[in-house]
Amino acid sequence: MRPVVRWHEDDALPPYLVHRVMQICHRWKDCHPSTAAAAVDGRTRWNAPVIVIDGRSGSGKTSLAHQLAAALQAQDPSDVQVLHLDSWYPGWDGLEEGTRITEQLLTGARGSWTQWDWVRNRPGRTVSLIPGRALVVEGAGALTGSTAAVSDLRIWVDADPRQRYRRAMDRDGDSYRPWWQMWSRQEERHLARHRPDLLADLVVWT
Repeated sequence: MRPVVRWHEDDALPPYLVHRVMQICHRWKDCHPSTAAAAVDGRTRWNAPVIVIDGRSGSGKTSLAHQLAAALQAQDPSDVQVLHLDSWYPGWDGLEEGTRITEQLLTGARGSWTQWDWVRNRPGRTVSLIPGRALVVEGAGALTGSTAAVSDLRIWVDADPRQRYRRAMDRDGDSYRPWWQMWSRQEERHLARHRPDLLADLVVWT
């Protein structure tokens, strides 16, 4: 049975999560770079740890991602890249495409993405990944069979639906309110198709 960890974004990371991060870093340090990818469960192409965080809107994914990145940084002074799927969702109807881009980035099919300009509702600048640096990837649609196979730790973040809605509205307010239902339906399709909640190694309840 997968562990369920309770956490609030204003709190420090639970010891269990810190321990999991330490385990990942130690596995990488114990492996020679040429064999590291084959020696860890994720078989990541990055020769560095990869953590994937999925969950529905307002669950606390972004806050958790930044705390996990800090924990990785504490174990390994090299830079950690935190990637947010809302950087490349192509608009409010773009969750499925965001998932496809995430799969391509993590499996090596592409090394960059076009950032989405949410204010102008159009594509923006191109951003490139830096191979060899630890990755923390977060966003609704991040965890699929493909991304699970190339990551070291897979997390599903969950919360009471009313709490999620309050957080999302507090964060984005009127700019998000008209799109909540549309986005929720896309999340439900992602859940039905990919079952990220079952692919996860653990659940973080916020």
